[in-house]
This record gives sequence, structure tokens and C-alpha cells, in this order.
Amino acid sequence: MQHRSLTPSESLLCIIFAQMKISVKISALSCALKAIYGILLTISILLPAAAEEPGELIVWGIRKDRGLEAALRQFEVEHPGWEVVTSAGSSGGMDPQKLMCGIAGGSAPDMLQQDRFSVGEWAVRDAFLPLDARVAHSLVDEDLAVQTDSLLAAGHPIEALVPLRQLIGSLEERSSSRQLDLGRQLAAGIEAGGGGGAALAALAGELRVLCQGIHLDKFFTACREEASFGRGEQRRVFAIPNSTDERALY
Repeated sequence: MQHRSLTPSESLLCIIFAQMKISVKISALSCALKAIYGILLTISILLPAAAEEPGELIVWGIRKDRGLEAALRQFEVEHPGWEVVTSAGSSGGMDPQKLMCGIAGGSAPDMLQQDRFSVGEWAVRDAFLPLDARVAHSLVDEDLAVQTDSLLAAGHPIEALVPLRQLIGSLEERSSSRQLDLGRQLAAGIEAGGGGGAALAALAGELRVLCQGIHLDKFFTACREEASFGRGEQRRVFAIPNSTDERALY
């Protein structure tokens, strides 16, 4: 099975879970994980060929954190039918031994949170897949949502249908989501001749918010580099950190 890309939310630090090269249940997710704290490393996001039915999303290494818990619950709201099931290691975070056993036994989690400083040691084992293409895809979706919103605001609803239909096509490759529902409602409203209404403008604005992409250039360089691995042109992003440390003060 394959994973789907995750869509971050407006003004809140985005989290992507990088995909593991193992057979897993989940395949389709586009989400806004909001108000997350701590250091989050990825285990997976692939763009699937076809949408998968909702189910459980298994996440390891989740400490008790009200912000993170709220983000996971928000994901469930935006993706009806999906249930996020979390667990933590004995120390409260990700247990490397547990992860290794899970990979070896074919029962690794769909996603995990762990220290970004360990990205390299897992990437060199070919346990994580690079996120570069997934990040680029999130920016394409964001651009389509921005074009749709801008054209509608400028009084060009018919022209707005062009990027909107492209966005809907992209979202349809994933499982059901709030983003997809918004896109379809907006397209239906425009086609019905209501392109200038306040209700459609509100839908376009919300869609733009939920389709915000991952902008790697907005992260502190040190944190971004610690979540990457490889040399020269082979260097890839394997995780996206959601916090920094006191080095940012220097």
C-alpha cells in the first residue's frame, strides 16, 4: 500500500511524516497538523495511484502533549473515517529498538515522531524515503488553491475553475478530505452561477488555508539540514522538524 501526501495548515508549523519502505496499511492523507510541539521526524508519504478506504493511522513516539493531540484530532475531523492510534516508547518518546523490530517484523507504524538528529542513521539504512517530491507536490496544490482564490476575488469565476479543477483532480487521488469537499462545493457553486457570492469566497479562502504547502526555506537552516541526508546532488529531505532549540538565539 502507499501513503499520500499531507497538506499543512495556515500559519502553523507543518509536519510531514516520511514513509518507510515497508508494506503498510495507510495510503491517503492530506492534512493540516496544527500547533504541534517537539521534534517530529517522518516515516512516510507517497502519492498513490488510487484512493484507499479510511482506516487506522498508527503513530509511534507520541508523547503526551495537548497541542499535538489537538492536531491529531483535527486531522480526524478533516479526514472522515480515519482514526489516529498513538503509542509512546518506555521513555515517553520513540524507542529505536521497537522501531527496528517493527521494521524487521513487517509491522512498523504508519508514522512516527522522533529526534531529527537520528535522521541520517535511519536514512543510510534505506528505512526512510525522501520527501522532496512530496514537498514539491504540496506547493503545486497550494499554488492552485491560491490561483483559485485570487481569480474568484478578482471577479473571474469561470477562469477560477481551471486551477480549481486541477486541484480537485489532485485531491481525488487521495482519500476523502475536507479539502476535497471544499473544492467540489466551490466548483458546483461557480458552475451554478454564484461565482461572486460571499459564501463561495469563504469556501475559497478556507480551501487556500488548508492547502498551504511546505516551504522548506522558512525553516531554520540548521534544523532543515539535520532533517536531510546525502551529499551534493544526492542530498534529500527525509523529515521536517517542527521546532528548534536555543541555537536559534545565537
